[in-house]
Amino acid sequence: MATLTLPNAPSLRIAAVGGVAAPAAPTGSFTSADVVLPATTTNPVTVSLAATNIPPGTTVTVTVKGLYGEATSTVSTPLTGTLASSTASASVTIPTNEPSVVGASASFLLSAASGQGPVSVTTASVSSPR
Repeated sequence: MATLTLPNAPSLRIAAVGGVAAPAAPTGSFTSADVVLPATTTNPVTVSLAATNIPPGTTVTVTVKGLYGEATSTVSTPLTGTLASSTASASVTIPTNEPSVVGASASFLLSAASGQGPVSVTTASVSSPR
């Protein structure tokens, strides 16, 4: 398998959960929260997403995994903006009685500059609200 280095690598991050800003470098840990939601937070919660070098119109899969129980996933609104800077949001249900990890991923095709066909790229970012 060949290694591909993109000059403008795509990035995807969770910008906020329930209106609370996520750190630039989240740990995604059950034991050390990146985001602490106020006790008055009710479901569903909005997850705000920010992307660079991901085509506008791409949707993002947002997954919530509580410490106990099954993970659930939902699809965001399509990314809007430009290739250089776009945003989307997703409405998720977060367990209110346990720590949770929220993850985001997007898959899309890029045309290879060398003309060797499409390249599939998946990017991810996590945040752990409680």
